[in-house]
Amino acid sequence: MPAISMVSPYATAALMVIAVKDYADAKGKSVPRARMSRSTVMYLSDRRILRVSFLAELADELAGLGWHLLELRDGSFGLIRTDATDSWTKISAKRVEDLVLGLISGDVTEHDLFERLDRPDEDEPEDE
Repeated sequence: MPAISMVSPYATAALMVIAVKDYADAKGKSVPRARMSRSTVMYLSDRRILRVSFLAELADELAGLGWHLLELRDGSFGLIRTDATDSWTKISAKRVEDLVLGLISGDVTEHDLFERLDRPDEDEPEDE
């Protein structure tokens, strides 16, 4: 019986990055972020199941190639070039220092934090 040979996490990561690069070249523009379906990643990796351990290795390999891997709510994946995050706004804990101290002292509850969050309108459907 022949051995089952699946594509390594490194080779899968390389194929993903090459696919984004080829798309960017074809469109003549920079593509610092992209989405990739679960079925595409399964095809590129020659896997029927994307195990958590494989996805962790894949994320590490992509990081080594300069990309972040995100698993999206719909089950697909997001790819973000690491250097694209360099210009993102940096947020300090000082902005919520009073809330942290309030949590520690007991003057602020998790409910208080929940009330401060921006949440989607209650009329909008949520994931089922």
